[in-house]
Amino acid sequence: MVCMKYILFPVIKIHKKYNFLFFLLFFFIDTILSYGFTQIINYFTFDFGAVESVANVPKWLLFVIMVIFAPLFETIVFQFVALELLLKLKISPSIAIVVSTVIFALFHNYNIPYMGYILLTGWILPYYYMALRDQGKSNKIVFVFMLHLIGNFISFFDYI
Repeated sequence: MVCMKYILFPVIKIHKKYNFLFFLLFFFIDTILSYGFTQIINYFTFDFGAVESVANVPKWLLFVIMVIFAPLFETIVFQFVALELLLKLKISPSIAIVVSTVIFALFHNYNIPYMGYILLTGWILPYYYMALRDQGKSNKIVFVFMLHLIGNFISFFDYI
């Protein structure tokens, strides 16, 4: 009997010389998915990404938390630690990406539409991490962090 490895989707491997090109590609995909999904959700509901707990936070502190601290913390926890642990447990890369995405969405439980948004768009960060995985620890963390940082920077303007 042959044991088949269950794979949901293939994970590409990015060569270092194409890092900037793929960074732009993943940014474009993330932006298009985020904008498209936001438009659909806003058509059906109000306050899609609203988080009432940040209403009284000074804008400079919200910026530091949302644009710097959160992407760094989430990259380390949800991409680096979660994916590496799942891979050590012999979970396939595609299943690890799905598990990381679900955990990431559960962490962002502001409201149901937002969690759905994260489930659809949140796969980009772990997928990008896995595509960069062979490049060493610093590249995969730095590029994923920067992608997350830029996405949160754009989202920050919804709160001000």
